Amino acid sequence: MDDGVPDYNFGPDKAAFWLMNGAAKGELKRVVIFQHAVSTAAFQLQHHIQDPRKIPENVAESLDSVTLAGLEGVLRAYENMLPAHPGIRSAELDAALAARDKGTLAQFVAALPPMPRR
Repeated sequence: MDDGVPDYNFGPDKAAFWLMNGAAKGELKRVVIFQHAVSTAAFQLQHHIQDPRKIPENVAESLDSVTLAGLEGVLRAYENMLPAHPGIRSAELDAALAARDKGTLAQFVAALPPMPRR
């Protein structure tokens, strides 16, 4: 039965694997993984991207743009949590913050290790 509601596919990307594999530690990991998922899902819904793995090459949005949106959300959450929880500091996330502040976060995302094959 088609009720006119499109199916959306949300899944991990290379930033999620980067976060899970050492960029975020301890209690921070759970929070930033959740924030990443919400941020990427919001971006996909706003831009009508049903499956980011199937974006045509000629479309302005790309899988890296979805990943970038997710990481931007993570960095905002991280910045807001740091003053109250200085023990969550992460050198990797600090490097991402520095890249964002220099205007090079897109290049930072492009340079992340690729996601493992499924």
